[in-house]
Amino acid sequence: MLQCILSGKFAKLTKFTYSKIYIKFSNVDVFVLSPGDYAISKTGAFFKNLASRARLDVDQIWRLAMMAQKFPLSRLREDIIFRKAAHDMRIPTSVFANRLIRIAAPEDRDLLSDLENSPFGMLKSFLEQNFCHSVLYLPTYRRVEQDVEELLDFDKDERGITSTDIHFGMKDVDERINRATRNIRDHFIASYGMISGQMLGQLAENPPISAETLDSLKDKSQIELVLGRVAENVSQTQKELILKLYDDGELEKNVHLSFFLFSLIKAYDQVRQVDAALQRYAKVCNGYLINKEMRYDSLNATVAVYETIGGNELKLDTLSSGEKQILGVMSELYLGESESYIVIFDEPELSLSME
Repeated sequence: MLQCILSGKFAKLTKFTYSKIYIKFSNVDVFVLSPGDYAISKTGAFFKNLASRARLDVDQIWRLAMMAQKFPLSRLREDIIFRKAAHDMRIPTSVFANRLIRIAAPEDRDLLSDLENSPFGMLKSFLEQNFCHSVLYLPTYRRVEQDVEELLDFDKDERGITSTDIHFGMKDVDERINRATRNIRDHFIASYGMISGQMLGQLAENPPISAETLDSLKDKSQIELVLGRVAENVSQTQKELILKLYDDGELEKNVHLSFFLFSLIKAYDQVRQVDAALQRYAKVCNGYLINKEMRYDSLNATVAVYETIGGNELKLDTLSSGEKQILGVMSELYLGESESYIVIFDEPELSLSME
């Protein structure tokens, strides 16, 4: 219930039986929530979405609600406003009719005002203004598909609050890893066009080597890294020749080569944070894996799990449920897009390594 509230997923509270929920934040009055309050908020939000997305006024909405309670669906489908509203809401007419039927408030009630002034409405506003964190609930491992009616009653674009469910499926882990590694590879591909233009200017003007270029070439590992990024575009012999120039202290004498390497390193600096996150992710996962090892190849921007004995690569789906939990939780924390998290631990001593 706490996760549902903090993540703004109030619709999921209907899974629980409760009379009242009290939630207190620092320096704010207690929010008191009840199922009746949620019903008012739900109807008000439905009205608000109809008014904005289907461009209906209150009288038109009440007319449709009364028709839905009185006539069968076949009759409703003959009404032009009903069909247009269902189309604008992008929902099946049967779902739209069922939702209209459940509107039972008096006609003179100002539902939009009730929405803003209801406990759920005030809590929603408070969270939007003061709670910019993603919610990570441990352990929750199974994804719950969002109900169609939740989309009707709450406008996701207005909430600005996100939550994350960690679950056993490795598809999300694969997607996070692939997104991070693809980000690195795609950035370097895009950078080559820009660097090519800069090289033309370098060759045409032939300026002396700059202090910034010399400073960036002090670290040999940086040069090895960017040479690895260009892959088969540079032969192994050429890479060894460049590294030998570095070892012999002759690299800076080749102004154009130095400038090109400097440009590659500068391009890498823009994805350094992602690269470091992948390195940390592999390291922390290896603290839990037994007889297996996650390897991050920074040269080729790839991540994979291998057997420590035999060296065979393992598919993530073949890992144990506990290993999948670790990879799933850590992938969200290290590779997720959120900048900050509220983490809720549910009886952590039963299923998590406290250390």
